[in-house]
Amino acid sequence: MIRNERQYRISRAQARKFAEALDNFEPAAGSDPRLAQIEKQALRSQLDDLRDEIGAYERTKSSDLNVFHLDVLQAAGEVLTMARTAAGLSQRGLAEEAGIKEQQIQRYEAEDYQSASVRQIDKISRAIKRAFARQHSGADG
Repeated sequence: MIRNERQYRISRAQARKFAEALDNFEPAAGSDPRLAQIEKQALRSQLDDLRDEIGAYERTKSSDLNVFHLDVLQAAGEVLTMARTAAGLSQRGLAEEAGIKEQQIQRYEAEDYQSASVRQIDKISRAIKRAFARQHSGADG
């Protein structure tokens, strides 16, 4: 799962490299054709996986936050990360909005919020909702 703009940029660059490698793929002279086919399939698989993740991130980023259910007791880490992205918040922006250190947000997202308390998840989901409401009301806060 792509969690932020930095990972998004890196994933796009990697996808371009895999696409180039596929376009320019030449099996080694005298190599087993089956091995060459497996190598090519591995490149294609990696490219497909990256494209899927990139597409999911782009769809999430352009989504309406209302498609996400931020019920504190049922919120999964991926949903919170997707909601943050849909609200137009970076990890730093969410940290500022929630009054939490950016490094803590990074840790929570890296582990899908497994160590976050219900109180912290509630605080974060409320911060995301506020940011989303501001974004769609045109208010600056």
